[in-house]
Amino acid sequence: MLDTNFLMAMEQFKVDIFGQLEGEKLFTVRPVIDELTRMADGRSRKARAARIALLFLEKKHVKVLESEKKADDALVDYASQGYAVATQDRKLKARVKRAGAKALYIRQKRYVVSI
Repeated sequence: MLDTNFLMAMEQFKVDIFGQLEGEKLFTVRPVIDELTRMADGRSRKARAARIALLFLEKKHVKVLESEKKADDALVDYASQGYAVATQDRKLKARVKRAGAKALYIRQKRYVVSI
């Protein structure tokens, strides 16, 4: 499960997250898409990163799972069902671990690692 800030870090740190996660089934949730869409408007670095993230999600055919909850809550729900969650958010990582799932994050602005 890919979180908003993890996807945006791809542009920020110039990390090929899709290359490092090649062979894995990748998912995200509708609230993440909604967040990225809202952020993509404008000319800021954040807006550019959001647009690039949306393009990669489409290009890589990442499956979008539906949820009516906020992004973090939706990701934790799916984590409790056995999905690993990729995020840069410390609080979300802790919630995912408490749910008994694996959390992935970018370390040293280069590598995707799991805890």
